[in-house]
Amino acid sequence: MITRLNCAPSETAAFLAGITYVLNSSSLNELSEKFLTFLLGISPDISRAVVFLDQQNGQINPVATKVQATSSHRFSINKKILKAVMTSRQPASQIIAVEGERQTAVAGIAFGSVHGPGVLHIELDQRAIRELEPVVDLAKQVIEIVSPKVESFQLQHKMNLLISNALATLNAVIEAKDTYTSGHSQRVATYSQAIADVLCLSSKEKDDLLISSICHDIGKVGVPDAILKKPGLLSIEEFEEMKAHPTIGAAIVEGSEHYTEIVGGIRHHHERFDGTGYPDQLSGNAIPLFARIIAVADAFDAMTSGRSYAGYLSAEEATADLAQKTDLFDPEILQAFVKAHTQGGISLRTGTRISPIAS
Repeated sequence: MITRLNCAPSETAAFLAGITYVLNSSSLNELSEKFLTFLLGISPDISRAVVFLDQQNGQINPVATKVQATSSHRFSINKKILKAVMTSRQPASQIIAVEGERQTAVAGIAFGSVHGPGVLHIELDQRAIRELEPVVDLAKQVIEIVSPKVESFQLQHKMNLLISNALATLNAVIEAKDTYTSGHSQRVATYSQAIADVLCLSSKEKDDLLISSICHDIGKVGVPDAILKKPGLLSIEEFEEMKAHPTIGAAIVEGSEHYTEIVGGIRHHHERFDGTGYPDQLSGNAIPLFARIIAVADAFDAMTSGRSYAGYLSAEEATADLAQKTDLFDPEILQAFVKAHTQGGISLRTGTRISPIAS
């Protein structure tokens, strides 16, 4: 029995509660997972369902897949259905043979528009083929309700890509100005990711940390070239100008929706655990997590990069030295850093490898 919007009051309440559960999602992936769970729950005739979204390079990629516990046969994506839906943006369905004499009904329904259409691909076992049309009608009703939320996430994703690309371009300008900075941001990002792995940060946290670490020196665009390219020690006045780069960088990036995480890492990566850093003399856990991670990664690269006045240390020497600086850096982050180095995640060989930002 398929639940519909015009069902009994108690069923309607359950339906609306389910819709609320789906809409209360913080990401497109989470919404897709909840959407399929809800759809299979209210329509047991569906044996399997997949959400596809046009996320990268014009390709349709599966975001979420759900299978009824009672379903046992192999799932086969019908490319003809997908192509028809993508081309016409209208529902398409077909009864196909999956394994031998076993027939399966497959339907595709398009939704979303900002970042390319998504496709709901559903499959019904032989016993429920007669229910294909009402199942499609039900799925369309649910999609009509959740589509605005999907489009919001798609637009958010598109804006994040634009912001990331703009920041990467600006960062390239900085590296062109400062020969020391060239490659430095990528190495700091790679070391930061290795620390994040040990700390078991989530995928989203790692993605935000990646942006923050790549852009941690972006404020150097506002520092005079004569200071950036000076081979020797800076004067007190010059150092004061250099110290402005975290604040400048934060002002550049603060329009991002991820202000607290991303911008916090940029503004505060020169703060010190004992409160002696800059620009705000924060101390301890008042320093944002990303900033505490980037601070250690940044210091390690400075110690091993061989800048003329800073000397040169091997990765082992720099790691041992940093491990003792619990007054300047978060002891927990230092432990994670040492563990990452011991496991091979941080070395001069890994310094140029960097993971892409997830879509």
